[in-house]
Amino acid sequence: MENEEIQQAIGERVANLQPEIQAVIMSTDYEKNLLSIGAKYNLNQDQLFKLEFETSLVLIGYTHPDEYRGRLDRLELPKEIIDQIHNEVNEAVLKSIVDIIKSNFEREDKEEMEYQSQLESEDTNDADKIRNNLKSTVKNNPAQERDFLADLGVIISESTKDNK
Repeated sequence: MENEEIQQAIGERVANLQPEIQAVIMSTDYEKNLLSIGAKYNLNQDQLFKLEFETSLVLIGYTHPDEYRGRLDRLELPKEIIDQIHNEVNEAVLKSIVDIIKSNFEREDKEEMEYQSQLESEDTNDADKIRNNLKSTVKNNPAQERDFLADLGVIISESTKDNK
């Protein structure tokens, strides 16, 4: 994905967020809080960038809040320090909106499951339609059933030859 495409995708994602989340992202307190936390733990520019990047991914819904702590391992600091940074960012930045972010993930997961279920249902319905159509076509007609099975055998035989 090119840089412009990434920026556009993020812009669209932010535009579709709830107003509460947008307010936190647009707030100067968000940046001030991260800068203050970074200064407190003497983060270098690279570490501060990673902290802001990973926090932003949570805010815009690309990283689940439950995965955030693990993503902070990229700061390459002792575990205890990362735990403290994680707790402070949660308190200063994420606390007021973490439930909204989690519910967004739950909604997206539910929508994905419904979509997958619908696809499976459509596949099953198509197979059932074909099966029922075939049953009604050859029902109580042994000659038709034999002809159908013979044709099916020829089709299967020819398709296996083509695949060899």
